[in-house]
Amino acid sequence: MEELKIEYNSETYKKVVKIIGFDDIEKFEKWLLLNRFGYLYNDRLLFELASELNEEVNDKTITFLIEGKYRRKYEDHIRSGTYFSIWEDRDIFTRFVVDTIDFERLKNLFSKHPPKYTEFEVFRGYYFYYSLGGELKKECRWDEVYNSTLKAIEDTKGRIKPFLRALIALYTQEKPSLMLGYSLSRIQEKIIEIEGKVRNLTPVDYIALKAYKIYYKTGSRRHPEHALPVESIPPIEKALEDSK
Repeated sequence: MEELKIEYNSETYKKVVKIIGFDDIEKFEKWLLLNRFGYLYNDRLLFELASELNEEVNDKTITFLIEGKYRRKYEDHIRSGTYFSIWEDRDIFTRFVVDTIDFERLKNLFSKHPPKYTEFEVFRGYYFYYSLGGELKKECRWDEVYNSTLKAIEDTKGRIKPFLRALIALYTQEKPSLMLGYSLSRIQEKIIEIEGKVRNLTPVDYIALKAYKIYYKTGSRRHPEHALPVESIPPIEKALEDSK
C-alpha cells in the first residue's frame, strides 16, 4: 500500500464503523464496497459467493442454510427462472461473506461482475480504492480526498464547512439510515446545535460537494437524504481542521 504523505486521525472513523455495526475497519470497508455497488442486494450472486467461500470454510450455519434451506430453490431458479430470494437470512450470508472473503476474491468479483450503476461511483477508503469501470485496488487515496476537500472549501468560501461538520457529528452519534444518509432537517438541527444558528447551502455549494466527490444524495424522491462517503471521513475531517 502506498505511503500517505499526510497523517490522519482515525478515531472518528472507528466510532462511525462501530455505530454502523463493525469492530474491524477492513471488514467494514469490504461490507461498504459490497453494499455501495449493489452486490449485497443480488440474492443469487450473494448465495453463489457464499457457497463458493463455504467450500473451504464449511461453516455449520451457512452449510445448513445453503443445503437445507436454499439449494433446491436455487436449482429451481437456475432451471426454470423461478423467483429466488434469501431475504430473511441475507444478514447472515452478508456477515459470512464479509468475514471470509479475501482481497483477490473481492477483486475478482468486481472484475467478473462489474457494477453498472451506483449513487456514488468512487470508493476511497483506508484499505481499498475503486472507481466505477476500473479495477479494485488495495490502496489508500485519502491524500486525494484531503486536497479535494480543501479545494471545495476554498471554492465555496467556507460555506460547506458547517454542513460537513454536522454530517460527521451525526455519523459519530447516530446510526444512519439503511442508505447511510440523514435527512436535511436532521442535518440542519445538528448545524444549529454546533454553530448556534442556521447555515444553509446554495445550489452551487451542492454542485461543488458533488464535483469534488466528498458528498452524495441518497434516499428516495419522497424521503431524500444526504451522505458522506463514510470511508473518507478522516481526510475530510482533517481538511476541515486545517482550512482557514
